Amino acid sequence: MVYVSEKSNSINYLAAFSICLMPILGPYKLIGPFSIGIIFLVLVAVLSIIIKKTLSINLPLFFILIVHCFLSFLSYFSLDYNEGILSMFWSILMALTSSLALMQIVPFYEKKSFLRVLTFLSIVCGSFMVYQFIVINQGGIPYNGKLFGELAKGYTWSDSVTYLRMNSFFSEPSYFAIFFLPLMAFMFINEKKTYAIICCLLLFLSTSTLGILGSIIVILMYALIKKNYKIIVVLLILGIIIVFCVQILNIEWLLRNNLNKIATTNENSQIRFIGYLEYFWELPIVNQFLGVGFSQLSNYFSNYGLYNYSNTFVIVLINYGILGLIAFIFFIIWLFKVTTDDGKIFLGIMVIISAIDSFIYSNNFYYVVFYILVFSKSSVIQNTKRTFSLNVSEIKM
Repeated sequence: MVYVSEKSNSINYLAAFSICLMPILGPYKLIGPFSIGIIFLVLVAVLSIIIKKTLSINLPLFFILIVHCFLSFLSYFSLDYNEGILSMFWSILMALTSSLALMQIVPFYEKKSFLRVLTFLSIVCGSFMVYQFIVINQGGIPYNGKLFGELAKGYTWSDSVTYLRMNSFFSEPSYFAIFFLPLMAFMFINEKKTYAIICCLLLFLSTSTLGILGSIIVILMYALIKKNYKIIVVLLILGIIIVFCVQILNIEWLLRNNLNKIATTNENSQIRFIGYLEYFWELPIVNQFLGVGFSQLSNYFSNYGLYNYSNTFVIVLINYGILGLIAFIFFIIWLFKVTTDDGKIFLGIMVIISAIDSFIYSNNFYYVVFYILVFSKSSVIQNTKRTFSLNVSEIKM
């Protein structure tokens, strides 16, 4: 990977914060559909363009975005409904803005500054989750982590009192897991194994199925790719320590909740894993290929009371059709070919999340994709920049 700077400077830290704060600040809409996280990302992206005097385009991300936008426009002319259709254009604008902004941030990745920012935010979020756990374990009601309640539109915050689940500063434990899984992998890759193990313990504490099973899969992927099989032994020892601590600290309810949640398949789990696949067959033949448009599943099936909550593959299939799903799979394969071995770990995390969460084009999606892009092979990044860079100084108004 070719960096803009070999040493940490202000823009590197700003780039790191703009990426790492997206999952935390994403729920808070400040101007229309634009959240605090997106606005911060765009401001840093504009600053990045001014500094490097180029527009950077990442081919795989640009490809999937353009294909889905094109299919959405085609579906607009093929459907006879218009309820909430304006939301499709807002969604397209949001995706274009976020994707282009992310592409400008990637060249300013610098390992030391990014690691420091990640460590700081992980300590803050992890400590707050431990606080929630202590309060719940004592029978109290902890603060739910909502930072700007009046701005959190469209997000339902986790009820930790009812479900005995900790969510830190995220709307639910699974979003905490999405934030910490790449973080844990990044710590492993940079030989910060103590931090990585702490992340694993926090994921267990969250009672998120994604966090628990995902952390195990990430460790196994790391062991296989790095051929470091000792880490599997560490995983087994860690499991024994967790069980021992649960018994000593008299918090069997935490272990029981985790086991029950993994073993039980409730309605929401079925929606996540299977999704609304059955509704795909109710689409007209044309729209089975084109989809119903950006974020239009809930509008198209408004009579059924459906909403955009499913796994990414089913969401892509319905919103962008068979062609859009093929493009998404091609996007994953393309990333697999152009990423390093370390990048493949993050790509695996993206696929795991996609299998149970509809996070495509969300704040969490761009957060995870960032890890993949910065671990792309240098030759591909150089070629992308050389082919698709636009010198700002040459633009004539």
